[in-house]
Amino acid sequence: MRCMWSLKEGAPMAKKYYWLKLKNDFFNNTEIKVLRRVAGGDTYTLIYLEMLLLSLENNGFLYFEGVGEDLADELSVILGEKKEDVQFLLTFLEAKKLIEVNQESDTIYLNTIEGMIGKESGSARRMRDLRAKEEQPKLPEASHCDNDVQKSDKKVTLELRDKSLEKEKEKRYIAEQKLDDLSEAVSAIVAYLNEKANKNYKTSTKVTRTKIKSRLGEGFTIDDFKKVIDIKTVEWLNDPKMQNFLRPETLFGNKFESYLNQPMPTKGGYGNAQNNGRNARGDEDKYKAGFFGGGAPNA
Repeated sequence: MRCMWSLKEGAPMAKKYYWLKLKNDFFNNTEIKVLRRVAGGDTYTLIYLEMLLLSLENNGFLYFEGVGEDLADELSVILGEKKEDVQFLLTFLEAKKLIEVNQESDTIYLNTIEGMIGKESGSARRMRDLRAKEEQPKLPEASHCDNDVQKSDKKVTLELRDKSLEKEKEKRYIAEQKLDDLSEAVSAIVAYLNEKANKNYKTSTKVTRTKIKSRLGEGFTIDDFKKVIDIKTVEWLNDPKMQNFLRPETLFGNKFESYLNQPMPTKGGYGNAQNNGRNARGDEDKYKAGFFGGGAPNA
């Protein structure tokens, strides 16, 4: 089953296509068999598939945007289904541990999505089509007389122009791929921070993208970002004074490496939290001074 989906966030970006890689034994799963035996089970199964498709661009997460009365009501509007059907399905899926519902952040995670997301950037698709076209057998070229210098020169000129165009397309493709890779990294990191810290940061915020891009450019990985988030949420999340520092510009700033090498706290204690709070506030002051002074914040 394949669903084409375009993702747009922040600044103008290359179109991206998503599809659901449905396994051939999907309908043989015990949970799906039980669901289909319920009255109206085929409708519930269809809604579940619609939810999987809807979550593709967010790596399996569904977010409550406040359009409906609650998440079930909002999903019923988006999917064009009855609210009572959606509510029953959510209750069933949660009971069967097919979804994880976070009431504090109003999110749903469809935990069966791993390995089912297929995606391709628009630039990759165009390059694939171009290469497929180039691999098609060419018609035999007409023979030229040895003394037909004018036609020969014209042919060489056209070949050089075609090669130049191909190089330009390759350069654009590489540039678009780098932008796609950065956007995927930002989406994964910000989604992880929002989930762990019960926040709602946007992936399109300029300072967030700049901080993440700087750290990635220094050789840090997405797993490094997740480790920093894990460490600081354990340390700061339950401290009312420190919760405000669980933000991208603090976590991913110039203290990132020291946070990364910090041992995992056993719990968020005020002693360590206050010491680290002073460091975090120092980062915040430097950031604000750079921002309001017109200079770029230290990365």
